[in-house]
Order: sequence, then C-alpha cells, then structure tokens
Amino acid sequence: MDAPQSRNRSLLNLFKRLIKLRHQLAALRSDNMEFFYEHYDERVLAYSRRSDNEMVILVINFSSNNKDGYTLKNVPAKEGTKFFNGLDEGEIVCVDNETNELKLNLKPFEGKVFIEKN
Repeated sequence: MDAPQSRNRSLLNLFKRLIKLRHQLAALRSDNMEFFYEHYDERVLAYSRRSDNEMVILVINFSSNNKDGYTLKNVPAKEGTKFFNGLDEGEIVCVDNETNELKLNLKPFEGKVFIEKN
C-alpha cells in the first residue's frame, strides 16, 4: 500500500473508532458541553461532555509541536478521578489531588478522548 492509501486507511479507521465511541457513550451525544481550557499560544483546547452517569474530556493539540507532560488546568472532575483514553485504552490519566489538573502527552495535531473510569 502506498503512502496516500495508508494515510487514508488510517484516517478511515480513526473515524470508525470515533463513530463507535459516539454510539457507546451517551455523553458524546448530549448537549451538555463545557469548554474549560483554551490556550491560544500553545494551540490547545479542551472541553468536557456529560450525561447523567458519564463524563468525557476531549483534548486537541492544534499545533505542529509535541506537548510532553502538558498540564490541563481547571479540569471539571473530582480530585483523583481517573480517565482512560478511548482511542488507546492503555493510556490512563488521573486528576491531581491538590491542583485539579491533568498531565498528558499530545502529539502534533492530535486529539484524545478521555473517558471517566468508574
């Protein structure tokens, strides 16, 4: 498979995973959306979506730079809440108990879907 076909296949697979998450999670279908973090200079945006029993945090890096150890402030979740990455379940992040922040790594132009872990 040549490079353009490989990129197209990769993008198709990403959209399939995102559609599957939308069907599985009521929070991604709700109207309850809160933008809680915008950093214009760093080009990072984060918002949460909620349903009655779920919360999802979406984080997008709109820059061409890696964001290693990036700190999201003012996370609208209880201290100690754990989230797993809906696109990579091996990645788990936890809201800091003292600062109510999340630390995570973002690749250039990457978005992540963090699902509250019950």
